[in-house]
Parts: sequence; C-alpha cells; structure tokens
Amino acid sequence: MFNMDIDSQRYEIKMVFENSHRFAVESWVRLHSRAFRTAFPTRRVNNLYFDTHSQDMFNDHIAGTFERRKLRFRWYGENFSPAFGQLELKHKQGMIGWKDSQMILKSLDFARCGWQEIYADLQSEATGVFSEALVISRPILINNYQRQYFISADGMIRLTLDYDLTAFDQSASPRPNTSFPIPTRDLLIIEFKAAPELARDLADVLAEFPLPVEAYSKYVELAGWIFQ
Repeated sequence: MFNMDIDSQRYEIKMVFENSHRFAVESWVRLHSRAFRTAFPTRRVNNLYFDTHSQDMFNDHIAGTFERRKLRFRWYGENFSPAFGQLELKHKQGMIGWKDSQMILKSLDFARCGWQEIYADLQSEATGVFSEALVISRPILINNYQRQYFISADGMIRLTLDYDLTAFDQSASPRPNTSFPIPTRDLLIIEFKAAPELARDLADVLAEFPLPVEAYSKYVELAGWIFQ
C-alpha cells in the first residue's frame, strides 16, 4: 500500500556526539524539563540505500541543494534475511522533512539472492514514484544501527538515539555484501522531530542539550567513503 505522508511534515534536527558519551546523553534525556519517556522498545534499524548512476541524491546533499531526496528500503530486526519492510522516499526542504512509503509484502532474501532477483521482487510490487525511482537507481549501501525512541510528556516532541552503526558497500557487487563492512565512526546521532508550528518549543528543547545542531546524514557520510 502506498502512503504519501506529506501531511506529516516535520522539523528534523540532529546533533552528533561520540558514542562513548551515550550514557551522559541518556541522562540529559531523562532529566529534561519536557519529561521525555520511552516511546517504543529499542530495535535494530536496517536500510538499503539506492542512488542514480550519476549519484544525484548524494551530490544534491553535498551541494546543499534546498530540496533533496533519498530512496531506501527499510526493515527492522537483527537479521538480513528474510527482510520484510517498505520502500521509503525521503524528502527534505531545509530542516523540514517528510516521506512517502510503500509496504513490500514479499520478503527479500539478502543472503541467497543476487541484486537482479532482488530488484525484480521490488519492481513487482513498487508503484508510482517508487517504480520510477527504482528504474534509474542502483544499490549503494546497506547500513544498520540500534535506535532508542523517546517522546515528550505532552507528545509533541520526538527524540531518537542512533548508535552501533555498521555499513556495507553494495556499489560493485552483483550480490548483497553483508560480510565486509566499511569503516564507520563510533557516533551517537541524536535526532529531534516536531511539527513545523512547534519551532519555538523545539528551540527550547534543543537549548537543554549542550551540543551544536549539525546537518548530518548517515547516507552521505557512508556513501562519501564509497564514492571517494
């Protein structure tokens, strides 16, 4: 089923810190004046990122283009296969983001299948913008990480902590590479999400975290290593 989530536009603000300080950051979250609580159990997030043959999505981010997109297949859990998930087309305009999504009912087998078969499975279910995007794209990388989910007591501000990042280069292999990771920094990515009309509330939340806001993208950092 295709879901266009344009009505759920939101601020997406990130801070980046060394993962060795995660327990300190968790204490900032617990002691915050907005009384953040756990919103969902911690889980492993997996992404297969695509880009065009001319790396348009990567290049738009590097150039700081105001309107940017990223195409990925996302699933959850500790295993690469079977992967039950959804295609997502993420849109970003400045600090405002939203996404379109489409569930893929067939599981993808990254352990046994080559990219040609995986693409055929995706194309058999993808419709609209997803089908069009897949035609001009190729697999670039798989990454995964642990994610903790928090929400403010009033339910208006969401916060996630991402860490334990692993990534695999897919750009030069006819089959999924899940055995030979590329170098990654041991980072903790803190992300805040709130509706556009809550800019003042979000600024107050950010003020209690003694870190600068950064225009950080896991895909851009990791793809940069692949494309260098």
